[in-house]
Amino acid sequence: MLISSVALSSIDVEKEGYQEFNCTRLENELIECIFNNYNSSQSLDSAKLKVVLVNKGIISASEIIIEADNGFCDNDSTTNEQFGGHTWLETSVGDPHQVQCAFGPPNSYARRDCLSREGRQWSDIIDYSSHCYTKITMMYQVFKVENLVEENLVVMLKEFAALVKMTVDTIDQSRRNFEVITNVLNATSSIVNNATLNDTNLRQVVKSVSSIVDDLQVWEEDEIQMTNNINVVEVLENVANSLAVNEEIGTEEKVTVLLFEGNTSALLVERNNIEQLQTSGREFSATRDDNGINTTSGVTDGVLASIQLPESLFSNDRVTNNPVGGGVGLVFSFFETPVLFPLTNGTRADLQIRTSVIGALIGGIPTTSDLLDPIIITFQLEIDTEDEVVENAACVSWDFEASGGVGNWTNRGCNTNLDKVSRTD
Repeated sequence: MLISSVALSSIDVEKEGYQEFNCTRLENELIECIFNNYNSSQSLDSAKLKVVLVNKGIISASEIIIEADNGFCDNDSTTNEQFGGHTWLETSVGDPHQVQCAFGPPNSYARRDCLSREGRQWSDIIDYSSHCYTKITMMYQVFKVENLVEENLVVMLKEFAALVKMTVDTIDQSRRNFEVITNVLNATSSIVNNATLNDTNLRQVVKSVSSIVDDLQVWEEDEIQMTNNINVVEVLENVANSLAVNEEIGTEEKVTVLLFEGNTSALLVERNNIEQLQTSGREFSATRDDNGINTTSGVTDGVLASIQLPESLFSNDRVTNNPVGGGVGLVFSFFETPVLFPLTNGTRADLQIRTSVIGALIGGIPTTSDLLDPIIITFQLEIDTEDEVVENAACVSWDFEASGGVGNWTNRGCNTNLDKVSRTD
């Protein structure tokens, strides 16, 4: 409604049957007021009423209703847990309204479409996800990888690992954010290779990288893409090996340097005495329990995967370039799913990876094909039904250099035995 600006302070709203009103000064020195909860003999349930006021009073308020307009959606403020808060202007039915996305990116907009109205209730659809970042994605996109340096690596990487752990919604488990993760891991690997981190800081770096890799395994496989020839597993092994051969660790006895047991993966970094390895070799296995992945030594029931390194692998003629003298740095890794090892172009369409993935890295000792004794790796096959028959099963290993540096599976050097309980060696 339009009223004289001098009349606003004199309106007896309650007396005339109005409980709430909101007035806005217009450019022509008039004031438009919207009254709610209008009570009159006409029993109108209108959300927007325009009434003429003259000489500080309402003239026949129950009779001269100029407009009872149902064709619009009110101005409104909304808050979304993922996409933040937005304020919307009043719009007519059928008219879209756009506002800047709360968390970016720049020049991107959330959209509200006004659909209908009945009385005080209106219906609309708000679209955030087509163009807007969530708060989590915004945190990825503003993370400055170039700010990672040796002095702040431990703190920034720990904070980044916490961000990855918070990334539980599929809308944030995107290729865009995965590229940020690979860039962060690549920068971390470069810093570790070129810096001199003490044992404490290096342990924390390995823990953070392990946590990131563990959380990535629940992401959608289609979004896990290797970018810039970076493989997150290769980075994990690199930083873990740096810890395994760290000179601050003793070499006389077997030392567990770091053990990470996550929800979907595990990492064991240890320093082993060379004489002990030459006597008994080393076995590593992984199972699942209520707390996640368990790598407790000696577990035999429900083993998902195991790897047995023979004694001959540590013979004196193979340890001539061992960087830690009397000790051998070992890194064992386990991944319950193969999501971090995607099948690349050129792979057979019918190929399926239906086991977990296990690996071993031996610091300073070459693992060439001229082995006196085999490295025995055992897997538990994933079976869809009890009566399913698995044919043409083959052990494969990951070649980091294949497919132009992206990596791919190869069966070179693998001999496969399939037993009756669906295990493959």
